Amino acid sequence: MRSNLRILAALLFVGWLSFCPACSDDLTQVGSSTLPDGDRNTVYSDTFQMTAATVRVDSLYLRSSDGMLGNLDDPAFGQIKYDYLCQFYCVQGFRFPHTPHNGRIDSVVLRLRFYNWTGDARVSMRARVYALNRQPVRSPYGRLNPEDYADMQTVLGTRVYRLTDFPSLRNDSTIRDLYNASTRSYQPVSIHGRDLRITLPKSLGQSFYDETVARPASFATQDAFNRFFPGLYITTDYGIGSMIEVGETRLLIYYSRPKSAKNDTLVRDSVTFRFTREVIQYNHIRTSDDNSLLRPSADSFAYVKTPSGICPRIVIPAAEIARKTQGRVLNAASLSLRFMPQDAWNDALVPPPFLLLLPEDSARVFFDNRTIDNGLLYLRSTNESNSPDIGFDAITRNYRFANIAPIIEAHIRRNPGTDLRLLAIPIDRRYSVTTDRNNQPTRHTTAIIPYLYPGGVRLRVDPASMKLVLLSSQHGTGLR
Repeated sequence: MRSNLRILAALLFVGWLSFCPACSDDLTQVGSSTLPDGDRNTVYSDTFQMTAATVRVDSLYLRSSDGMLGNLDDPAFGQIKYDYLCQFYCVQGFRFPHTPHNGRIDSVVLRLRFYNWTGDARVSMRARVYALNRQPVRSPYGRLNPEDYADMQTVLGTRVYRLTDFPSLRNDSTIRDLYNASTRSYQPVSIHGRDLRITLPKSLGQSFYDETVARPASFATQDAFNRFFPGLYITTDYGIGSMIEVGETRLLIYYSRPKSAKNDTLVRDSVTFRFTREVIQYNHIRTSDDNSLLRPSADSFAYVKTPSGICPRIVIPAAEIARKTQGRVLNAASLSLRFMPQDAWNDALVPPPFLLLLPEDSARVFFDNRTIDNGLLYLRSTNESNSPDIGFDAITRNYRFANIAPIIEAHIRRNPGTDLRLLAIPIDRRYSVTTDRNNQPTRHTTAIIPYLYPGGVRLRVDPASMKLVLLSSQHGTGLR
């Protein structure tokens, strides 16, 4: 019965907002005269003042299946430099499938395949590769410094490149949500892969082969392999203006071998080690000018800057709500965060496509447990629904969260005397797509991770923009 009342009250609330915008915020009775005595449902509408401020999330989740590489500079949000370190997966008991000719390796190439990039494709960048001399710690949080794990005195390889240099791999494409500057929204686009290939010393590949012959135990388990070869640190030391999102990091060892046991003709062959989810890959991110974003804004803005961990903390006066709505059921409360237009200069940072609303004290647990939906999840974007009432609205520039009444009610039950502190965390969503019999696609969220792609947005947090209208109801005598 209570769930039916909630549905009824929510529907009445929507109609009331549509047709009675000038009604009093203190109290209204909707449809009570049509109900029998004892079953009358009194619907209350109350307005509460929220506040917001920009904070930095101390523990930034940096483990990702994608490696970021490059350097960007935004006049409003500052500089963002990306590099990453990664380990490589080793099949248990790995051996070279063929004996190299004369036991010698021909060449070694590090291949970085990327599907997405941002910035100016014409700027020159220089990539540098270093070997790790010890295994990185297994913690996805914090601001890990790769130089603490790498041999920075020895460069394994370098490559000067411009993104315009790379042809598209037409036979290798994927679907990604990309920002469309004309519509100011994210749209699914089919994009083709590109390869950044960096030549490494063939002595590295030779050490792999020699190790399989002299000490095969180094390839018996992943841990043994990690001790033999802890991984690579991939960075840039020249150029500002572009960043690539590396979807595949592979180490290819090339060698020549006889075509067959009865044929002396040599053919080219290779073995591949690649990053997989079974091993570690961490993005290392350095940002500048963050302190200026954390200072109280005279213009009443809160900032989101990714991937620096800067986001708004929203304080909802739950203690006041608990006092005013005591004995009622909380039915509906909509929260909307309005943002300012994107800056006018070329390659300005764009709004993150998704914001996740979570209680501040549960955010880390959410990502530790790789949660998709814990019942208190508020994730909205234009990609979720065509409804103008839900999501990132490119026209009105709003992140909208349709109903946060359950999260307020859950907090009041646990901590009735304290206010509710929420973080609006920019995240990335992985999804699968199914189609119905009318060939209409539906997206199903498969993973939620912090958003590490460069992004920035100014949210309006002046008092007029931070009002929360909450609908509650009291049934019969008001007993819940």
